[in-house]
Amino acid sequence: RQEVEANLRLADRRLYGADMNLVQLNWESNRVGPILDLLERHRPEADQEDLRGFEWFYWERQSHSDLTTLNGHTGFVDSVTFSPDGRRIASASFDRSVKLWDAVNGQEISTLKGHGGGVRCVTFSPDGAWIASASDDATVKLWDVARGREAATLKGHTNAVRSVAYRPDGARIASGSSDQTVRLWDATTGQEIATLEGHTSGINSVSFSPNGVQIASGSDDGTVKLWDAATGQERQTLHGHTEQVRRVMFSS
Repeated sequence: RQEVEANLRLADRRLYGADMNLVQLNWESNRVGPILDLLERHRPEADQEDLRGFEWFYWERQSHSDLTTLNGHTGFVDSVTFSPDGRRIASASFDRSVKLWDAVNGQEISTLKGHGGGVRCVTFSPDGAWIASASDDATVKLWDVARGREAATLKGHTNAVRSVAYRPDGARIASGSSDQTVRLWDATTGQEIATLEGHTSGINSVSFSPNGVQIASGSDDGTVKLWDAATGQERQTLHGHTEQVRRVMFSS
């Protein structure tokens, strides 16, 4: 029995060492979720030997090393994004506001109010001069960053708008909605250019390809669709997911 127990302790120590090496690899890949799982595996119960050394506590601190906390919203925060130059942060909340923050010191710069429902998504224009926000009030709003005020409201969707994205050249905006459509807008005039129909359930996410030629959309119907950004024609439907598609993104 003593020999078996000694071998089990040795196996536990080897597993611990292997897992700490995996923690290092995951840290280098910016994968905090698996790190937390690996650390939790070695948190001892009351009747277990504590094998944790300096490295466990080091990685636990690293995984929770918040630089700052931005306080101010009074509802769930559903979306955050950095400005292209990295100096600003925009956040969207169910409190019906968009907040603009200084990314260096965490200070609130301005609060953008005007939506009649929770704000689901927020994004900067490629030049950082504008913010687009998508809301449960079925609109997309454009905001002037320098002045901190509303510049335009894009109306056309018939249900909550869940996602919004700028084309890389900043000339077009795409929005995805619970009304099962993707809509294209002129970013300068705010006029609707096209309505892309084909999904059979609400759309959670839209994204332009880096060259602006395609749009991807992810839906509650479990599919990803690719669209021609110029004509609005559906190019391809990607099947395989068995649940809702929450987020789509092109590689660079």
